[in-house]
Amino acid sequence: MDFEKLMKEELEKRKKKEVTSRETPHGEEVEHSSVQLAGKKYPEFSGLSLSKDFASLLSLETSNSILPRYRIRNDLNELYYIPDFITLEDEACLWKQIHSEAAVWTELRSRRLQCFSSIHQDKATQSFPKYIQNLVDAFIKAGIFQRDNPPNHVLLNEYIPGEGIMHHTDGEKYQSHVACISLNSPCVFSFIERQKTADIGTRRPKVVSKLLLEPRSVIVFKNEVYLNTLHGLNAVEKERCGRIDNVHLVSEGVQEDTIISRGVRVSITFRMENIPEQTSPVEE
Repeated sequence: MDFEKLMKEELEKRKKKEVTSRETPHGEEVEHSSVQLAGKKYPEFSGLSLSKDFASLLSLETSNSILPRYRIRNDLNELYYIPDFITLEDEACLWKQIHSEAAVWTELRSRRLQCFSSIHQDKATQSFPKYIQNLVDAFIKAGIFQRDNPPNHVLLNEYIPGEGIMHHTDGEKYQSHVACISLNSPCVFSFIERQKTADIGTRRPKVVSKLLLEPRSVIVFKNEVYLNTLHGLNAVEKERCGRIDNVHLVSEGVQEDTIISRGVRVSITFRMENIPEQTSPVEE
């Protein structure tokens, strides 16, 4: 299913707001409700410290990408998983920004979200919040995105236990290159084949890959994985890990029978929205 169509359906199905207590990494509570407070500002943000390995890496002036060392499978073009991209301190700081009074939430049936764009409708540029721009800069430094083609669209989703998102594709509105960072809670994230119309409903789609996304990790998928698969996560409170392709990159001791318990999870997804070229008016 196309992502824009999915969002429209979720908005139509949601008839009223639900207020649910959400626990933060430090035990504080935030409300699951749609809020818009004009004039409110984000807290002071000093920037990311990043994990030790990546702090060292990003301090170097290099155009090399870190992605090749985190490729999941050679037969998938292209899927990467980067564990512990940021520190616990970074995560707590980001959480504070995300749940500040300046945050504007949109309520959907199975999650709530914030959306950021660096493009005005008149195609002029505008700024991301500082914490989002810091993540963009870190991704560029790491070679996850290119400086001359940075992300211009960021979607922040928050899920409470029992919430998920059906398998979907982000569609042709965006370039085939996505990076997503996970905060606070693990989940099992899967890619399934994008079936031909004639096959839909006649058989189960093939699972192309399953990954365990742990807090502070980054997943990157591009090219054929973006174009030929659908991605999503089950709406559950607990789930069996199963056979995952990134078992060598997750916490020690994770096995197929390991039970993953969901907490409140935030994902921040970075994409490049295609900008249609403006045509000049025809002179009469």
